[in-house]
Amino acid sequence: MEAYAAAPWRECWSCELALARITELLENPGAVAVGAYQGKNLIGIAIGLPHTSAVGRTLYVAELAVVPAFQRRGVGKKLIAFVDAKAFEIGFRSVWLISQGDGTLVKFYLSNGFRQSERLRVYSRTCSAAAPE
Repeated sequence: MEAYAAAPWRECWSCELALARITELLENPGAVAVGAYQGKNLIGIAIGLPHTSAVGRTLYVAELAVVPAFQRRGVGKKLIAFVDAKAFEIGFRSVWLISQGDGTLVKFYLSNGFRQSERLRVYSRTCSAAAPE
């Protein structure tokens, strides 16, 4: 929760919602998860989910977070390396994620071998109770 409260996300997760999110991800068959620890304290996580498309089996990194006090110390880089190696071992073709389109995260992902898609964008809408007729 602390990792998302700081810049650039500035999201305020309740313990209840954070637990629901992590549980939701980990209950997916084939989920790949790793935690980074400083002693007994969890300081980072990465969770990937299988995704099959026309290009083959890929791993969608649904969560990658490092506590702010441990950012810029190689923790995120190690989490990505672990997830990538595990994905390769399992037989996935690539790993991918959705993140901000600009700012420091872009530099981080590009420096770790990710490329920005020129074709894809994220679209969302608020759910409504009205069913189509």
